[in-house]
Amino acid sequence: MTTLADYLNELTPDGLRTLFGAGLLWDIRRGSFALPVGAPIGQTLTLHHIAEAAGVPVFAAVVPAIPSLSAHRAIFRRSFRTKRQAAIEPSE
Repeated sequence: MTTLADYLNELTPDGLRTLFGAGLLWDIRRGSFALPVGAPIGQTLTLHHIAEAAGVPVFAAVVPAIPSLSAHRAIFRRSFRTKRQAAIEPSE
């Protein structure tokens, strides 16, 4: 039997997809996009699309260290704007 601890030991994008897909029965998603984040991080992160259920997407960003609260908020605000803009603008 697989436990939550087994999934948490594998906190990679693929491990998270297994957690959300097999553990929580969400729809698995694949893909990634670059996300330039300004202050306080000042670097570009890669966000990996993990899963989605009822229109709620889950993304994972691999960061070099656990971000501070202000850095976490900056990542969230920037990813929310980018995702909303991608949903509104037609793709070419």
